[in-house]
Amino acid sequence: KEELLHMMEQFDLVLRCSTSSEDETVSSTSTSRKSTYFVPSLLTAANDKNKLYPKGTKCSKPIFAVFDGKFCPIGVYHRLVIASMRRYNKQKPLAFASCARFVTSNPRQTFVITKEGYYLKVELLSSEKEESACFSHGPSVR
Repeated sequence: KEELLHMMEQFDLVLRCSTSSEDETVSSTSTSRKSTYFVPSLLTAANDKNKLYPKGTKCSKPIFAVFDGKFCPIGVYHRLVIASMRRYNKQKPLAFASCARFVTSNPRQTFVITKEGYYLKVELLSSEKEESACFSHGPSVR
């Protein structure tokens, strides 16, 4: 069981969630039995888009990753969610079966990853009021 969980973690299929109650003196064998894992393939569909795009936020131009043959492997989205959770783990993300929102190192900026059909869409959301200070990305790219 532990070897399988370790392999699944290496391939970003699951993510071990850290709990504050874990005792560091406990051996790794007993820790894995008590660990909780985040499994993106078991996420439910988003019911409320207002949670992903709250009022008062501005949205940047999206970046699209389009896959040939009109086929996007669902595992790509799952691995991207886990990689984002590892990087932006300061605040709890909002993750669903086909979309997820993460708070960046700047608490006023979040980004949303969406899997739609055969492409992935990444958008940056900003809660800043001034238009010039909203986003720090470059010009439009085709």
